[in-house]
Amino acid sequence: MEDYRNYPPLESETDLDYARRLESSGGEEMWIRKALRAHRQMPLESMSDFFEDFPDARLRHLQLLTSLHPGRSNHSLIKKVSKNLGISEDCAKSWVKKFEETPQSKYDVASEKTND
Repeated sequence: MEDYRNYPPLESETDLDYARRLESSGGEEMWIRKALRAHRQMPLESMSDFFEDFPDARLRHLQLLTSLHPGRSNHSLIKKVSKNLGISEDCAKSWVKKFEETPQSKYDVASEKTND
């Protein structure tokens, strides 16, 4: 697994640019959150809203959760997503539904990053 600390922001990058670059290189949401906390000291309170516009990273996080625990029920997955991402259970339910309806090839990349 790759270490997010090896992916610092470029000098000219905003937080948004940095997160977009990490998402486009295959990062999942929790991995990008760790990078933003480590390199930019982004407050945890602002992350759930910030990541609403990062669907591939969010869907990759759901992919990671289901690969770590393939037998997890939808209810359990919704609870886990809500807790991990600091979002409401209704919002998590919407993301789980989107995950189930979206072909994996839409958000999966060969160089996918995972938690360390």
